[in-house]
Amino acid sequence: MAQLHAINGTSINYIGQPDWIDTPQGEFLNGETLQSRWRGHTWAANVMTESEFNFLYALEGQKVSLLTTKHNDRNGDYITYYGVDFRQITGTHDGPRFIDVQLNFMIRV
Repeated sequence: MAQLHAINGTSINYIGQPDWIDTPQGEFLNGETLQSRWRGHTWAANVMTESEFNFLYALEGQKVSLLTTKHNDRNGDYITYYGVDFRQITGTHDGPRFIDVQLNFMIRV
């Protein structure tokens, strides 16, 4: 399995901890939860260059395509999800790099 993460076809080299969040995110009147349609997905990196962080920051709030782990087979091959909501990117600016970077997405599965 190749561990290659990409946004809109551009490889992101520093991602080391992709994770899926399966907690319910609200409820509709018909009894379904937001979790039955969308899943939270998080990427994390201990350190990232400033240029890569700024590239990702420019995409925050947009719909993107994402190459990442499958929701139902997290140790298998990576697949591309389309129409992903790029919710937020956070990190601490430390000189020419960012540390403790976290990217949050919502993906329809």
